[in-house]
Amino acid sequence: MTLINTAQDISVVETRSDRSLAIDVDRGVTIAFMILVNDGMDAAHTFSQLQHSPWNGMTLTDMVFPNFLFLMGSAVIFAMRRPFREQTSHATILRRAARRALILFAIGLLISVFPTFGWTTMRYFGVLQRIAICYFAAVLFYLYVRSFRSIALTAAGLLLVYWVLLCRTPLPGLGWPGSDVPLLDIHDNLANWLDQACVSLTQTLFHTGRLHHGFRDPEGLLSTIPSLATTLFGLLGGLMMQDKDNRRKVRHLLCLGSTTFIAGTGWSFLFPLNKNLWTSSYALVCAGASFLFLAACVELFDIRRIQERFRVAQTVCTGAVIFGANAIVAYVFSELGHGLMTTLTVREGEVPVTLWQWGYDHSFGLFGAGKTATLAWAVTYVGLCFILNLLLWRRRIFLKI
Repeated sequence: MTLINTAQDISVVETRSDRSLAIDVDRGVTIAFMILVNDGMDAAHTFSQLQHSPWNGMTLTDMVFPNFLFLMGSAVIFAMRRPFREQTSHATILRRAARRALILFAIGLLISVFPTFGWTTMRYFGVLQRIAICYFAAVLFYLYVRSFRSIALTAAGLLLVYWVLLCRTPLPGLGWPGSDVPLLDIHDNLANWLDQACVSLTQTLFHTGRLHHGFRDPEGLLSTIPSLATTLFGLLGGLMMQDKDNRRKVRHLLCLGSTTFIAGTGWSFLFPLNKNLWTSSYALVCAGASFLFLAACVELFDIRRIQERFRVAQTVCTGAVIFGANAIVAYVFSELGHGLMTTLTVREGEVPVTLWQWGYDHSFGLFGAGKTATLAWAVTYVGLCFILNLLLWRRRIFLKI
């Protein structure tokens, strides 16, 4: 069965009330790009836009994780259709959501210690842990609020609260940010202080816990506040996606996307864009970009139907839907595979090198250790992860946590 023949099954996605082709394509592209930027070689041999910004500022890579949270929030709206239609109780829905969130959190912890399984190196902050928290919050909020205006006001309130905490709250023992210490200093900021305090506490009590960068963590505790706002923006996108008029849907997505993008850009002059701290301006800019990209997907795949007119568009659409159908599986597989290959070593003469480095050196590295070779290696790894999802798709296996 070829990929193009598999595309015939995509029509099933469009007829299901709990799915959206535009969201599925968007999610598939996002998870593929997430794997691509996570699994290259060293920074010196990687294109700048395929790396995270070291501190203040933004790259294309910095927009990937927020877009995934945004899409997760949007997908919650569609996922709730069937339980609401079947009149499932809120308690039952919350139990299922809590179970899924706990499993996601546990898998995140597993990834943090794989493959050595050292208890002391466990990282309880992480990508899947943040996804778990934001997912449960989105379900909880949609069940008991559901008002577009209330969701929007809550998202805005979370971003304002976070701005006050980072920029208008004194640091214990250091003083006021912006006067006693530099604003958003890479070492001295409230988010870092809180994360370090948490790790110090867990190390004392349970002899475990670490931060991703030693003294800070991009998925830390305090920065969960604006990431929740990002997910709530996704809920807003999902609510707009319920409109049966595709043209009006695109207009609304473009309008809100442009507004949030411009607002975030303006705010960035006072509160810099920073993915590591997930600053409020960064959350707004990324939400704006997510609204705009989703509008583009609706325009291209739901209105213009380019997948029916162009073979390349059909392949992209099909591949993205297949990738997105088991997005978490693809991500977990990529993380475990990368972790294993960067731990196992082989002998290269008298020097042991990781299996990951050895594979690169004996493939694309033969043509020189350039940025293009690194990109080709990363794209190949994305392809390997896609093969797993393609096999699952062909067997109609959709792993729901």
